[in-house]
Amino acid sequence: MRVGITVESRTNGTGVHELWRRLATEPALRGRVRVDSSLVLPPGAAQERPLVLLVVLEPGAVTEAFAGSLVAWLAARRECTVNLTRTDGTRIVLTSSIVRRFTFLERAAFVRDLGTVLDAAARGSETDGGDRVR
Repeated sequence: MRVGITVESRTNGTGVHELWRRLATEPALRGRVRVDSSLVLPPGAAQERPLVLLVVLEPGAVTEAFAGSLVAWLAARRECTVNLTRTDGTRIVLTSSIVRRFTFLERAAFVRDLGTVLDAAARGSETDGGDRVR
């Protein structure tokens, strides 16, 4: 399953690149994450093309590693929002202000729940056969 990720940050415009660097350090995600700027904007849109991270997930350790890395990165940010968009169109929005308030146990449960949601989606979608992002 492919997931598109956008980052909205009031303090810093390099959120996508910072998140990419964080995810790239995770051995289970190597070769599965890339920055993409080819998102098609609607006609008449006056904004810049947003940078998007594309991540290929598969059930098990890959979704667990992704969820843990994403939540850890987000918890270390100030005002930041991460939008995950699955291939089926489902959108998941995570904000640093909420994640930062979690206790250690709540954060661990949140990572587990996010991993479970992504894992179920990866199992239910047509598998990418473990393909790496190209």
